[in-house]
Amino acid sequence: MLKKISRIFMIIVISAIFIADLVITYILGNPKNIKKEYTKEYVFEEETKNASIIEVIEKEHNDRSIFCTLTDQGVIVMELEPRADSTWRKSFLSITGNSVLSDFLNNDGIYVDSVFLRETIFIYGVCNPELNVRKIIITGPKGKTYECTLAKDNGLFFTKIDEESASGKTIQGLDDKGKVVVEDNHWTY
Repeated sequence: MLKKISRIFMIIVISAIFIADLVITYILGNPKNIKKEYTKEYVFEEETKNASIIEVIEKEHNDRSIFCTLTDQGVIVMELEPRADSTWRKSFLSITGNSVLSDFLNNDGIYVDSVFLRETIFIYGVCNPELNVRKIIITGPKGKTYECTLAKDNGLFFTKIDEESASGKTIQGLDDKGKVVVEDNHWTY
């Protein structure tokens, strides 16, 4: 009789542990219970919280979000990717400070750089606001062109190119009359 009671008690304890485990797993995995610090917006805000945002361009690529952000401290390029549990994490971060930007903008009128993310090349840059650039035309090494339209008073551009390399490209900035006001020949990476 004592053995039966102890077996029943063990079955009840194991069942209770199993049910508790299922409840905890459901609560933690339920999207309604995911903390805000795991959302895409929160991860982005955490990475830019010490800077004043001037302009942001977001591109979606392969279920990831790539942000190019102009701040009072420079340019931030950041890739965020979703996790299996519907949360987000930062998977890439590149920062170009104001000292570099100022040098290029004052001397050349344009700063251009590229990032290589999982077999994909993104070109980004900033134009001197005094040049009134409204359109960027990027000509790749094989002659293919890519265009970015800039809104008034915005100098940031960001686009994906379908090229094997970021070297050998030419970037032209056109004003609202279609006149080339700045040009950058990027023949090295």
